[in-house]
Amino acid sequence: MSAIARSLIVPTLASLALHAPAQSLVRDIRPPAGTQRSSSPSDIVDLNGIAIFRATNDHGYELWRSDGTSLGTYPLKDIRPGINSSNPAQLVVAGNFAFFVATVPGIGSEMWRTDGTATGTILLRDIQPGDASPTPTELTAFQGRCFFVASDPAFGRELWISDGTPNGTTLFADLQPGAGSSFPTELEVANGRLLFSAALPGVGVELCATDGTSTGTGIVLDIQGGGPSSSPNDLVAAGNAVYFTATTSATGRELFRSDGTPAGTVLVLDITPGAVGSALSASTAFGSRCLFLSNDAVNGAEPWISDGTPGGTIALADVLPGPGNPGISGFCDLGNGLAVFGANDGTNGDELWRTDGTPAGTAIVVDLSPGSGQSVPTNLTAAFGGAVFSVWTPTVARELWFTDGTSGGTRLVRDIHLGSPSSSPGEFARVGARVLFQATSTVGNELWSTDGTTAGTVLVQDIYLPQGDSAPAEFTGAGTLVVFSANDGVSGSELWSSDGTGPGTTVLDVQSGSLTPLELLQLGTDVWCRGTLTGFGNELVRTDGTLVGTGIGVDVLPGPGGSTPTELAVSNGRLFFTAIVGSGREPFASDGTPAGTVQLADINPAGGHSFPSDFAAAGTRTVFLASDGSSGREMWSTDGTPGGTTMIEIVGGAGSPQITQLVSSGSVAYLDPNATGFGRELWKTDGTPSGTTMVVDLVPGLGGSTPQQIQALDGGGCVFVSTGSPGSGAELFFSDGTAAGTRRVSEIVPGSGSGQIMDLVTIGTRAFFTADDNVRGRELWTSDGTLAGTVMVKDVYPGPTDGVPAGTLRAVPALGLVVFAASDGNDGLQVWLSDGTGAGTRQVGKLGPYAGVGASELGEFRAIGSDIWFWADDGINGREPWILRVGGGVVAYVQPYGAGCRGTNGLVPSIGASGTPRIGNATFLVRLTDGPFTSAAVLDFALFPSNVPLGTCRLLLGLPLFDMGTVPTSPIGDGSASIAIPNDPNLLGAQLFGQWIGLDLGGPLLGVASMSGGLQMVLGN
Repeated sequence: MSAIARSLIVPTLASLALHAPAQSLVRDIRPPAGTQRSSSPSDIVDLNGIAIFRATNDHGYELWRSDGTSLGTYPLKDIRPGINSSNPAQLVVAGNFAFFVATVPGIGSEMWRTDGTATGTILLRDIQPGDASPTPTELTAFQGRCFFVASDPAFGRELWISDGTPNGTTLFADLQPGAGSSFPTELEVANGRLLFSAALPGVGVELCATDGTSTGTGIVLDIQGGGPSSSPNDLVAAGNAVYFTATTSATGRELFRSDGTPAGTVLVLDITPGAVGSALSASTAFGSRCLFLSNDAVNGAEPWISDGTPGGTIALADVLPGPGNPGISGFCDLGNGLAVFGANDGTNGDELWRTDGTPAGTAIVVDLSPGSGQSVPTNLTAAFGGAVFSVWTPTVARELWFTDGTSGGTRLVRDIHLGSPSSSPGEFARVGARVLFQATSTVGNELWSTDGTTAGTVLVQDIYLPQGDSAPAEFTGAGTLVVFSANDGVSGSELWSSDGTGPGTTVLDVQSGSLTPLELLQLGTDVWCRGTLTGFGNELVRTDGTLVGTGIGVDVLPGPGGSTPTELAVSNGRLFFTAIVGSGREPFASDGTPAGTVQLADINPAGGHSFPSDFAAAGTRTVFLASDGSSGREMWSTDGTPGGTTMIEIVGGAGSPQITQLVSSGSVAYLDPNATGFGRELWKTDGTPSGTTMVVDLVPGLGGSTPQQIQALDGGGCVFVSTGSPGSGAELFFSDGTAAGTRRVSEIVPGSGSGQIMDLVTIGTRAFFTADDNVRGRELWTSDGTLAGTVMVKDVYPGPTDGVPAGTLRAVPALGLVVFAASDGNDGLQVWLSDGTGAGTRQVGKLGPYAGVGASELGEFRAIGSDIWFWADDGINGREPWILRVGGGVVAYVQPYGAGCRGTNGLVPSIGASGTPRIGNATFLVRLTDGPFTSAAVLDFALFPSNVPLGTCRLLLGLPLFDMGTVPTSPIGDGSASIAIPNDPNLLGAQLFGQWIGLDLGGPLLGVASMSGGLQMVLGN
């Protein structure tokens, strides 16, 4: 390795390590495979030679950019972080920005812009604060700024303007003063003016214009005169004027022309004389003239042309003789004196036509689907001295074609989806010297590029790559190992065991079929679950994290039928569950041995099920819910023996207290029964009838305070969410288990409003939760049990947007931290930690290879020892297991990932290592095998992985790349590079990702190289 390369990478690693603990993919258990998916790129615009467009992948529909190459195609920003879409739409370029509308919870659908970078992609203004939306439309570039129409309660629906800055995004003209609306539409630029249709006081809907100043904005001409509206519509700029349709009482709806002045606004021709009017549509510029369709009530909707004068406004052809409609569509000016369009003359079907603006020069170009068959040309887009378009033919189906307006110049560009399937190209857009578009091939509907030639028509990138989700779940400690469920696509749903490294992560596959483990929990140093074993059926399964230590735990019902245990819980050192053993579903307890496993009671002896659930410790006893068939669903208590299992009846007779929560806290359990005469209130129990009492009647009478999300506090207390009193919203309460010690500690939204508290967790005597105060969106809050001590920890995503989505907050009691998924608006969805202070609330590490984009999903955080386990989809590997090492103790290891591409020698280059990337290891080697024979290879590194298609190869490294120097390869394709890992503790847990690129003339990468797979290197001890 060169000294320059080493000097580049070591400071980079040190900087990374100083800012984040070791967060790493444990193992890609289920590599990419399966059905191709489609990104469906659309709304493509040209921003200074860069394509800005919308596309979808695991992050939903978001904003992307492309320079026409695979490496230069990537997401700009995950505007709505995570799996959901912000749905950017209505893209238009004005000046040096692309403007668009995007939707984000908390701010609604608002105006955004981008300069083509993640940091330059910003919200311009929350015109209607909160989730309400101003519904921006009619985005139009004029004088380097973006004009648009939006609604505001104070001004109504009016014309707005933006220069690409928040301060420069303002109301431009209130044409209907006050809350009334002028409803501007049909914005079009001509002759140095922006013309549009709007409703003005006293004149109705008429033609208006602006020169870009407020004083130069107003009505052009009251075409109808008086109160009735002429309702200008279908505005299209051609030359120095706009053509449009308008209605007068004398002519009906006819063709008009305007240069933006009253004198220059005139009726062109009363095509259908009198007040009947003509049916005009599909207006399109043809040089300085206008092509349009007109139905004169004699010949149907046929092509016409106008130069703005009565004499120059003529019918071009009666394509379908008689009053029938020829279905003309897609007028396209080729720029060579011709325009093309689709039409059906009743004989040749819907085919390609052309016109030079004269009746004699209007004719069919070519019958691409001979006879009465229909080729139906669509998406005609001017390019390369003609037009590219989509058309169906009998030989290649619907594919990409080009025409210069002549029969000889109309040709197939490329059969993208070979054979009878159609690629159905569309969404054509000129970007620089090329046309970018969407098309469907064997990789799905993706982004393509063409220069008008067969060889120059290429897939830009397979944006929405196949992924394999192993769907790991229920991470549970087993001694020094962690056990979880996952599916590798081969063994089925099985137990897996891991020491936190890729090589140390293995499947515990004890049989040929799927175990389908569920309800994993720890009892002692073992993990128990329910699963289906051959010969036993669905029973209790036990594992110590090793293959030999995995098997039947207790065969509750001998034989292949199984007892189908559910509701597994650990209480007072024993395993409680329900099972079916002849007498219906009833409660059981176990010490982990067959002899120590007993049915606690036949609660419903009539042969029905008692359906026990919600086992929770209450001191030395365990309480649960069950139905005996006569007393309703009540709380029961047990000491773990049949003789010590009894009912505690809260509601007499056949009634039920409808308990939904049993939460253990010290020597008691808290519950929420709906008791006769009290409604639903907070109770507690020590597992005895006399020790089962209401804590406090917060709302006297039958209404009840409805305590929710009960969580235990150290010392035997609890915290919960409740309305507390009539007229108040749901707020946070602390309780020490007494009425006097139960108090409201929050008023997140004053009065009857609710902060929508969710995700309540506790650490010691402190509570953490997420809430929305209707000002700053859903964020992280904490409480020390006092009103003054209940505060928002940090506005992670400043402003009204949610920074902390509901559903991921978890406590890490051993470290005094909480972990959660969040986004600050800059980096997408990431892992965050907090100690309850603003300064101690921070993003840890970076998921995802691109700036502005993080994970599409992450969750199920589990604290095991000093590590945090979770699953995540980083946009590369699918949903897989990850580990965040907070307390140190990182083990150094390497792990291959991805696949290489076969070289000219018939071999796939492979990457590996000698030794481990231990801190201070001066002799760590990265090896190449099966590379190009007697040639050279480059070892590249990155700080993030990626998965970018480069033809049949894949770049598996995120940008930027660090070139670690060139090494020679042996006659059998071997090579190596030495990396001295500095003895710097700051590097502990940092990661590198490497890939070899071998010089291989004729190889699959641009004809000059082949590539290995990737190698993940975790620096540790």
